Amino acid sequence: MFLNEGRESVDTVVHGDWSGSCVLYDPWRNAVYRPQVSGDGFRLKLAPQQLLVAIFGEADDVPEYPYDCGPLKPLELVYDIYARSATSKEFKLIKAQTAPFNLNLLEGMTRFCGEFKYETSFEWTDDALPTKLVIPGQGDCAELILNGTHCGLSLGPDRSFDIAGVIRQGKNTMTIVTADNLSYMDRESELFGHRMALMPHGFTNHVMVNGEW
Repeated sequence: MFLNEGRESVDTVVHGDWSGSCVLYDPWRNAVYRPQVSGDGFRLKLAPQQLLVAIFGEADDVPEYPYDCGPLKPLELVYDIYARSATSKEFKLIKAQTAPFNLNLLEGMTRFCGEFKYETSFEWTDDALPTKLVIPGQGDCAELILNGTHCGLSLGPDRSFDIAGVIRQGKNTMTIVTADNLSYMDRESELFGHRMALMPHGFTNHVMVNGEW
């Protein structure tokens, strides 16, 4: 099992003495990939906080691990941002038509714990369609719905999604849902300890897509 606990990506070769083929298992996406193999080693590339498990055995009909997807370009979008506390049922609009920013700057949000929903639409005019979307910034997890298609849930700071075949020419609609760690909820410190250090809610930077720019 390989976990990158650092803040920078890792791109290296793992050497060992094993028999059979090798596959890389991504437990968060429940996906299996075939690594690049050279001699007695395989290439391992990990984003910050990414976890992969190497499994040795058969590797028939397994796609190659997506090592290189091209440079990333920001999508400078504005969003309607909604919030739902950990004890509420409905989302409420807290900021309309705004770029991502630190929501802690809003009144009352430094003591808030819950979910945030970002809704937007954009026009895609380039001939080539991207295959990957990345949400940089803070937060524990993010969920992406693009053009009505659920693109999965991504955990940790490397929140990336496969959007091949989902993004399209012309108008696209996008919803991103993020959630706070429940440790930020109000609680009795004598029983449960003090809160974690306060981090920005949601995400604070523009989302990015890959391509040949």
